[in-house]
Amino acid sequence: AESHSSKMKVAIEADDIELLSHCFSEDKSFRPAYFQFVLDHKKKLKDGVEYFKKERNMDLLNRPVFFIPFGDTRDRKSCTSFFENKTVVGAVYSMSFGTDAEAVKCPLPD
Repeated sequence: AESHSSKMKVAIEADDIELLSHCFSEDKSFRPAYFQFVLDHKKKLKDGVEYFKKERNMDLLNRPVFFIPFGDTRDRKSCTSFFENKTVVGAVYSMSFGTDAEAVKCPLPD
């Protein structure tokens, strides 16, 4: 990815396009602190959301994008299980790649 982004940067600079950057951190982080803990120990969406609200004072699902290494999804048995809205991974994948009908709606599912 790094060599690709460097080539893209050179091409953009050659076209004299202004580059702007933004640091996604804290409650906008792609991989917030303790997110791995949630993936490993609070797999149910309700539990993960409650943990983040209580312990991290953050809304778990309110961020522009998530980074979940594919290895963290190794316990998924089928493609459809990636979109189970009652799990943290399923909710994140539904928000990112699903249709509006599959996306997590508020209030959270029971």
